[in-house]
Amino acid sequence: MSRVVNDLFEVVELAHHGPEDLFISVLTLAGAVGIMFTIRWQLAVLILVLIPLILLFTIWRRGRMMAASRQVKERTAGINADIESSISGVRVARAFHNEAYEIEKFEKGNARYRTAKRDYYREMGIFISGLDFLSSIMNVAVIAFGGTVFLSVENTVIGSLFFTIGLFVVCTRGLHLFTGKVCYVFDNDAAYAKTLPVIWLGNLVGTSLIALAEKCTRLASLSARAQGICELKLSEPLFGAFILAVFCNVMIYIGVEGYRSNPHELGKYLALFFGVCVFILCGFEHCVANMFFLPMGCLLNALGV
Repeated sequence: MSRVVNDLFEVVELAHHGPEDLFISVLTLAGAVGIMFTIRWQLAVLILVLIPLILLFTIWRRGRMMAASRQVKERTAGINADIESSISGVRVARAFHNEAYEIEKFEKGNARYRTAKRDYYREMGIFISGLDFLSSIMNVAVIAFGGTVFLSVENTVIGSLFFTIGLFVVCTRGLHLFTGKVCYVFDNDAAYAKTLPVIWLGNLVGTSLIALAEKCTRLASLSARAQGICELKLSEPLFGAFILAVFCNVMIYIGVEGYRSNPHELGKYLALFFGVCVFILCGFEHCVANMFFLPMGCLLNALGV
């Protein structure tokens, strides 16, 4: 009976939210892919290469999660059956002084349930962290594109304006960007903080892949300017770089929080644009932007790419 009730609840949830989520996901993916192909189809293909990886990872981990979930349901049904049996036979147990046996039987069932529940949460944690990592690779492409625009124009003011497209897409689409997420680490619990290293690593991999892809196109000519930027950044002492990074994230917080809390639509976007433009024109250190500039200007050249 316990399995029937739980499974029926899952079926109802799927019938209620499944079609809606499927329609929104397909429409969002198709629209995003269409827009990317109209901008630059080569880079769009690079982004789409990650989608099969996400599908394979989802299918692989889905089987593990289903097995763990099934085990939890079996243990729940076992505990309910034991409790029902103990309650209905309480007089018999007391008559033969079997109270200790009934307590021991419940503790063993509870231990099996706790183990199954722990295994389920571990599988769910691996699944969610893996998806966050893969999605962070895709999400950070917009920052890399903003860096490409910045390298493509001679005017720093114009470059800083167009670089804002990265943070604009991140905020409007709710994407994972390390510098935006870390601003709110003290406003959330420990689970939120544990996702930050995964997002940071995903941002690093994503920006490096975009830099590698652009090195294979005519955009490789931008590496000369990127190398000049890298030499300036690497000449900064470590403590000075840290101070500039703190100043940068102050401006990022102003932009992101302004977008979140400003009641006026125009004010939301002005906060984003001014926050990004100020930290670029001031020469502050943005770690995710550096994840793109360093491979583009120095690391890939050192590897002979």
